Amino acid sequence: MSKPKIGFLGAGYIAGVHASILARDERVEVAAIYDIKKRQLAQSVGASVAHSVAEVLATCDVIYITTPNTQHTELAILAAEERKHVFCEKPMATGITDARRVLKAVQRSDRVFQVGHNRRFAPVYAELKRMLTDTHRPHSAHVKMNRGELLNPKWVGDPKITGGFL
Repeated sequence: MSKPKIGFLGAGYIAGVHASILARDERVEVAAIYDIKKRQLAQSVGASVAHSVAEVLATCDVIYITTPNTQHTELAILAAEERKHVFCEKPMATGITDARRVLKAVQRSDRVFQVGHNRRFAPVYAELKRMLTDTHRPHSAHVKMNRGELLNPKWVGDPKITGGFL
C-alpha cells in the first residue's frame, strides 16, 4: 500500500507547523505545496512546489487548507468535490451560510473532513463544556485564552483577508 500523499494549499506559519510534523511521519508523504508567495516550505520538507490548486488536487490524496481564513470555504468545497480527505484550519468558513455550503459538500464526499480546532481539549475549554453540560443552563459564554501575543496578530489583522478575529 502506498503512502497517502499530502498537499498543502497555503504555506504560512501554521502550514509550516503541520508540514514539518508530517514530514517526520513515515506513514505519509508531503507531496506538494502551493502558495502564491512562498516556496521555502516545500523545499524544507522535501515536497514539490505546485503551480496551482488544481495541481495539488490532482496529485494528492489529502489536502491541508492553511490559507487565510476567507479562502477556506471555496477550497474546502473544491477539495470535497474532488473526493479528497481534508484538514482545514479553523475556521472552516467565516459565516454561517458558507459553513452550510462546506457541510453539504463534505456530506456528499464520503471522505474525512477535519477542522483544526486545536484548543477543544485544553483544560479551560473542557471545564467550560462540563459546566455548560452538567451544571449550568447556558445563555451566553465568553472565554478568551491566548499565549499573550494575540492582541492584534497578523493572521487576523486584515478582515478582508481573514474575516477578523475568530
